[in-house]
Amino acid sequence: MDVSTRHYILVCMSLKLKLKGFASRKDGFFILLAVGLMLLIVGLQQLLPSGKPLPFARIDGDLVRISSTGDITERYKVTEERELSIVIQDYSGKYKLRDLGISLDEKPTIEPYIVESRLRRLIPFSTLAQVFRDSRPSYTSSKKSLFIVTSAIADQINKPAKNAELITDTAVPQIKASVDGVLFEPQKATFAIFEAVENSDSEVTLSSKSTTPEVTTAELELATSAFTGLLPEEITIKIGSQSSILPKSTMYRWLSYTVKDGKPEVDFDGEKLKIYAEELTKVFASGELPTATIVNLVDGIETGRISGTSGKSIIPEDLMKAITSAIKNQEATVNAVLVDVPSPIRFTRSYTKSSAGLQDLLNQITEGKEISIRYIDIYSRGWDVGSRQNTRSNMASTYKMFVLYSVLKRIEAGTMSFTEQVNGQTMDSCLQTIIIDSNNECAIAIAERIGWTTIANEGKALGATGLDWSEELWGTASDASVIPAKLARGEILTETNRNYMLDLMKRQRFRNGIPAGTPHVVADKVGFIDGWLNDAGIVYAPDQTYVLAIYTSGQSWGTIAEITRQIESLAL
Repeated sequence: MDVSTRHYILVCMSLKLKLKGFASRKDGFFILLAVGLMLLIVGLQQLLPSGKPLPFARIDGDLVRISSTGDITERYKVTEERELSIVIQDYSGKYKLRDLGISLDEKPTIEPYIVESRLRRLIPFSTLAQVFRDSRPSYTSSKKSLFIVTSAIADQINKPAKNAELITDTAVPQIKASVDGVLFEPQKATFAIFEAVENSDSEVTLSSKSTTPEVTTAELELATSAFTGLLPEEITIKIGSQSSILPKSTMYRWLSYTVKDGKPEVDFDGEKLKIYAEELTKVFASGELPTATIVNLVDGIETGRISGTSGKSIIPEDLMKAITSAIKNQEATVNAVLVDVPSPIRFTRSYTKSSAGLQDLLNQITEGKEISIRYIDIYSRGWDVGSRQNTRSNMASTYKMFVLYSVLKRIEAGTMSFTEQVNGQTMDSCLQTIIIDSNNECAIAIAERIGWTTIANEGKALGATGLDWSEELWGTASDASVIPAKLARGEILTETNRNYMLDLMKRQRFRNGIPAGTPHVVADKVGFIDGWLNDAGIVYAPDQTYVLAIYTSGQSWGTIAEITRQIESLAL
């Protein structure tokens, strides 16, 4: 190997060593630079104040500047105005989250935006990851408020299943077809609605189920056919030498059915057979019929009687047994029997214009019905009478009188104002729609703000001791009369606020109950839900202002108006 070759090799080796040293120095530099950068980032992360929000964060999907936690809650509070579509079969309705009783849960919503602990900030870029993390808001809900809304939806959707009907006013019996029902259960819907809100869904589809009637068309047709197939073309009814023909067409008109062990059983209607027996009695024993004993009652107390006489009659139950036996045994003749019967007693009632007379009237009105009544004189006489007035009932929207009272009480104390915002409007506007329009959303929002239990306890302190709002809005007609009575006597609130409340009650727009039954000015509050129709208020008659509360189930507004008229016939 010559000198030049060796020199070339030595130069290359030297250059290689120099390059390798340079590369090593460069890698070290970058490592040091990276470590320094990491330390700088960690240092900057440590400078962030603990317990404070990040300076920047993604809120509701947008990267925004944050100066305080108020920026976070203000941004997310807007979502309470977001609408959720609730779909159930053919029903569709849009509801704001706040109207559903769903509100932002501020503490867990803010937590993801608070600077993490200093220990965690030792991890490089952990704060940056926190900035870009897509955190969802957390919500809280009022089960009571949500249940009230879903119950109102259920009122529109639910349809009871209808049993097949037996029509007997035609030449031959006819069957009116059964109809399936629809059942939407509010309790089961609340979880699905809240889950949809948590997932930021714009729509939630809730399930309802079809309910089958207890008696279907096919079942009733089979039972009717089986019974009518045994009926003869006619039966001869005999008493001694007298007789009367009972044709099959007449027997058809007696048909009715009952349900036993889930199946329809067709038989004769006892009441219709009783009428037939009475007609036979007139034919067979026209000169021997008993006459009624008339008992006169005044305010429920007997004041006299006119005695009747005993006589002879056909016992309807015995005749029905005889006819049924004849059909079963394929006999064409039935021997009816006239038996001695005592004089039937009939009552004639009258009422004096007195507390006792009104008490007896109310007892007769409520007997055997789901009706509760309380009447209170305000200025004179001191009448305070009722019937079933302490019976536990669904208050429906009459509870809103207690909500309004609690708000006005706080306005007087300075802890609330007419101008503060509630449900996207002023408190004044909200209170007006609660009473005038019986608005549920405003009532719920205010009740949530004050507290359902607090409002109920304040009502109890006034004397409405039957209030029970632990699950649903239970109370009594007596409870519903408390606030109207105290308003009329000037015992609660300032004069200005009393007049404010009374003005709203005078302007409430549902006037088919108590107001329809009197010609006088009425300040009242109605309630209606699940078949309950309630009305409670003050009637300003010229000579006697009075308070009247009427709670009913399965009745009509016309019934409440008629009760009012009957009461006034004695009380005024």
